[in-house]
Amino acid sequence: MRARADSLFAARQLAPAESLYRALARHDSTDFLLLQRLATAQLTLGKHREARALLARTFRDGPNRQEVALALARTAAQDGDKRAALDWLDSAVAHRFAPRAQLQSDSSFVTLRDDERFRRIAGALPRRRFTRDEGWRYDLAFFVAEAQRLHTSLDRPAYSAAFASAAAELDRRIPTRSDAQVLAGLQRLSVMLDDGHTAVYRRTLPKGYRRLPVDFYRFAEGTYVVGARDDLRALVGSKVLRIGRLTPDSALAAVAPYVPRDNAQGLLSVGVPFLLALPFQLEVIGAVDDTARVTLELEGRDGRRHRVTLSGDDDRQPAFLLQPHTPADSTLLWLRHVDDSFWMTPLPDVGAVYFQYNAVANMPSETTTQFAERLKAALRGPGVKNLIVDVRRNRGGNSFLNPPLHLAMIAFEQASPDHHIYMLIGRHTFSAAQNFTNYVERWTNAVFVGEPTGSRPNFVGEGNQVVLPYSGVAANISNRNHQSAFWDDTRPWVAPHVAVAVTARDYFAGRDAGLDAVRDIIRKRGGASRP
Repeated sequence: MRARADSLFAARQLAPAESLYRALARHDSTDFLLLQRLATAQLTLGKHREARALLARTFRDGPNRQEVALALARTAAQDGDKRAALDWLDSAVAHRFAPRAQLQSDSSFVTLRDDERFRRIAGALPRRRFTRDEGWRYDLAFFVAEAQRLHTSLDRPAYSAAFASAAAELDRRIPTRSDAQVLAGLQRLSVMLDDGHTAVYRRTLPKGYRRLPVDFYRFAEGTYVVGARDDLRALVGSKVLRIGRLTPDSALAAVAPYVPRDNAQGLLSVGVPFLLALPFQLEVIGAVDDTARVTLELEGRDGRRHRVTLSGDDDRQPAFLLQPHTPADSTLLWLRHVDDSFWMTPLPDVGAVYFQYNAVANMPSETTTQFAERLKAALRGPGVKNLIVDVRRNRGGNSFLNPPLHLAMIAFEQASPDHHIYMLIGRHTFSAAQNFTNYVERWTNAVFVGEPTGSRPNFVGEGNQVVLPYSGVAANISNRNHQSAFWDDTRPWVAPHVAVAVTARDYFAGRDAGLDAVRDIIRKRGGASRP
């Protein structure tokens, strides 16, 4: 009966589903997920009184309290019970409901939008005039309160004396600081929470905070221009000797307090391509005095040195990942399908299938589950003894999509002692891709090649946008502990068994040293489990 009820519920046939759930609940009232589905069906069918009573019970004794409280708030608001709606909204926030700003546009609460209590709950600015200093102080207090409410690190850094002291010092200095300096102060606070997901700026910045029209990347030999606006393409391939008055190394050291990260790889994967290309950030660290004129000293590919002065007027999104810089680069496997979440191709010269996993996300034409079936079929092909998995460009997504791929990999390795797995990892292997990597490490004998990963094996993460009410600056505050490694695993990253540096020489020559290293291992060791 339960399977039938769930099937009807999934098909949105709610009347017969509600009838079956009601019958099931009479026999077993301990299954709170069943009771919540019954209440959801009742709400849709207009049986608000019954649903509210059922939801109130599951809120008291069951799981998912923030979602249950929100459902009760919506129902109370639709029933005209303003006080109950606000009380339940308070309960949802108290139980760490994250996207408060979404409440402001929720159609269920349209009649409450001018209510000051609702505005407070929804993270909206009170309806009164604010001076500039008052507004920033409101945002600062709001961010601190949200960090303490949401951030889930077991060490609770949002409650630390250092965090409180830094927030109080920023509050004291707001009248003497520019908007850019206040924003930078908020960035520093977010970095004190010690996780790579929590950040004040994310990818949204106020007007006037545009980026330079060039893309930087840190290679083993130094920092280089790897991309540029069309009219500046001649700069691609140049080594950066100075950014304003600072060397790239000095600039990176100065910007480190503003870089959200799980480990030192975050300085390379976020600090260099993003923050060093923001003129306001360069001004904050003392690299430049005028954000409208940023002078770069460059060494061209011909060895000649020259200077170029740029303005921060570029609306392009930051290029965190290396991109094909010539049409010929698309022939390289790791740059062939950079916009696809996943794809594969046979490598018969080494008896392998190459599988690039660029994002933990379904594609419009195929899910990870469907792709995993195709991968299993390819791995059963004649002569296939090796699987090469490339997650160097994978910055995460939805970890719940990983298991079918893990199962395909495990089945391949266990099918024969001659089957071996090689995995290319790097600084951009982050978040859900880190979870993917952790389970590959635990459940297979894969050989890891490349750079250390960009996340810790056990990390704090998740995307929860927080909009600061006065400035409108978007932040993110993590609210989940991801522990897909063992409980006592305190490593800063998963390190490669075979380290391969990312070099400018290889990149601009169109070579993939990581994949070449895997090919060499396969040829020399015949697919041995670990060198």
